[in-house]
Amino acid sequence: MAITKIHPIKSTLKKAIDYSNPSELPQSYLNLAENYVRQGMYVEGAESYRKALMLNDSIGNIIPKDFIYNGLAMTYMQISDYDQAEIYLNKSMEYFDGMRNIDRYVILNDFGNLYYFKGEYEKALPYFIKAYSYAQKMPNRNIDTYVPLFNQAEIYTLIHLSLIHI
Repeated sequence: MAITKIHPIKSTLKKAIDYSNPSELPQSYLNLAENYVRQGMYVEGAESYRKALMLNDSIGNIIPKDFIYNGLAMTYMQISDYDQAEIYLNKSMEYFDGMRNIDRYVILNDFGNLYYFKGEYEKALPYFIKAYSYAQKMPNRNIDTYVPLFNQAEIYTLIHLSLIHI
């Protein structure tokens, strides 16, 4: 019989929620959601993201909504619920014009990943190209900013291979 042990981070985050000032609750639930998702507890993660979103809405959007929507989208992508992932990515995209370049890079790369996982390589490619263009605008680039370029290379390879097998 497996013994379920509450991870110390989760218990600490739950205590923080219990003692949080109401204005801090959205961030506390966001932190809890990210912790759940990192541990593969996707149902609990999605519930915590939704709770963060609800509390955030009720106290005046302290956290940018696109950030919470993107977290929900990535959670659904982890469990291969691509339709729900796309819904939340689209909600996140509603805030695109007000995003920083790094956030634009992330969401565009996430959209590319969505279509990649769905096997829709031609739809994925423009998102990876746009993501890389935003990555180039970031002042402190690191290896992560080249991920969309690597993704493009893989997409070109997959498209080429699919044409060979026709």
